[in-house]
Amino acid sequence: MYVENTIGNAAAQLLWSIIDKIPFIHRISELRSAKLQGLKRLWDDWIGGGVNSAGIVVTGETALKHSAYWRAVNLLSSQMASFPIGLFKRLPNGNTEQIFKHPAVRLLTRQPNNVMTPFVWRESSQANVLTRGNSYSYINRDNFNNPVSLIMMDSLNMNPRSEGNKLVYEYLGEVFDPYFILHIPGISFDGVKGKAVLEAATESLGVGLAMQKYSADMFKNGAKQTGVLTHPLALSPETRIGLRQSFEKNIKGPDGGTMILDEGMKWTATGIPPDQAQLLQTKQFSIQEMARWFGIPPFLLFEESRSTFSNISDQGLAFIIYTLTQWVERWEAELEAKLLTEEERDDHFFKFNMASLMRGNPKDRAEYYAKMAEYGFMTINEVRRKEDLNSIDGGDEHLVQVNRTPLNKLSDGTEGNEVPPGTGKGVPGREQGG
Repeated sequence: MYVENTIGNAAAQLLWSIIDKIPFIHRISELRSAKLQGLKRLWDDWIGGGVNSAGIVVTGETALKHSAYWRAVNLLSSQMASFPIGLFKRLPNGNTEQIFKHPAVRLLTRQPNNVMTPFVWRESSQANVLTRGNSYSYINRDNFNNPVSLIMMDSLNMNPRSEGNKLVYEYLGEVFDPYFILHIPGISFDGVKGKAVLEAATESLGVGLAMQKYSADMFKNGAKQTGVLTHPLALSPETRIGLRQSFEKNIKGPDGGTMILDEGMKWTATGIPPDQAQLLQTKQFSIQEMARWFGIPPFLLFEESRSTFSNISDQGLAFIIYTLTQWVERWEAELEAKLLTEEERDDHFFKFNMASLMRGNPKDRAEYYAKMAEYGFMTINEVRRKEDLNSIDGGDEHLVQVNRTPLNKLSDGTEGNEVPPGTGKGVPGREQGG
């Protein structure tokens, strides 16, 4: 089941053991094949990660109310969707050539299906992986087995399982061959089905949601004016009730109210201010917990208490290396396995262009391009294409500094740019005798 919960498994077994004893239901094969998937969906929608130590029920819906959880899912999903992706072919001379005319390229860069753009499809797929552990898309193929569309499937209704020695995907009672299912899993312990962060982070999410509820209740009840009201005389039960209702009517709400005390009554405040209760520190810790679960630097979740101008760049680089790279590897491997033919997989490969992350920093981008062009790694037109600029005449030549000298020239006492005296050769615009 999607949520590996002892109570959930026991409830499922008990429920279906009763149903199986009913003869006419027992003979309905469609219901029997889909029963666990239906119960799984019901359990996840209503129970989700289960009740934790904080007493909060964490489900797929309630977890998204945790601001740091929402931000983490949104960040990773949108980032994976924003990377340019291309199909490349390895050439015999070691170079690579980008392939533009291929059915898979059209799906991944123009339109995966009739209702989604490539960005939305990838974003939704990655969000499913993060929140539900897996993302599934049906690969609709033509008569020549070329992929013609990618249709998202509800991951809660999908059940990957073994049938003999073969992996199959069961969806609402129908069985599919892996050839027709594009499956992006999260971290997996069986190599097939991924595990969602929600399943493992129930305690952390429960604490964060409980803290949010506490904050809301505190301001709702006018926390700064919580205390004890004393009267010099003994009061009847009716008088106590009336006095309490009148008093709470004035002080309830985030701004409180004006209190008028007579007959010798005294008010003693007992509420703990938010700073004394370390409310802000608790919120910061909750954000840091989500950052750990998702592998995201806290500053990207807008928690910057320990970030400085000097270390933010290093944190951003660590995010690319240790978090985004693993997701890119998962996507590239699955796309190659399912959208390319066996023959194409020998020399074709998909690649996400992670260099696009540099677009947010013009200074670093300019320095990178300058070095690549200076040492002849890129031409001027290659740099311009990276910036979505048109090519220029003469911009396809690889340029290097004129005073760069090969080592073998230094060993025999000559310089690589040395020319015979008086010839003017090698100097632009000059001829002998000029």
